[in-house]
Amino acid sequence: MLPEDKDYLARKERQKDLLREVETDQLQQKSSQQREKSDRLDRKAAQWVGQQMVRWGQELQRYSTGSEADEASFSENRD
Repeated sequence: MLPEDKDYLARKERQKDLLREVETDQLQQKSSQQREKSDRLDRKAAQWVGQQMVRWGQELQRYSTGSEADEASFSENRD
């Protein structure tokens, strides 16, 4: 094998290595972007659930406050 052939094969192998590195970097970047998108959806869902729980809690407090007032007036009327 001639020295020029060895140089050509070495350059060709280096080019393949560089292409593999670029492909790996692109896959990692794409994976990272998908993870970020998933995280955003998770945060939005958690925010929505939190808002619903606050609303439900407020409604329950209103019922609780109303029930206590009703019980107090009922007790006063019984006496």
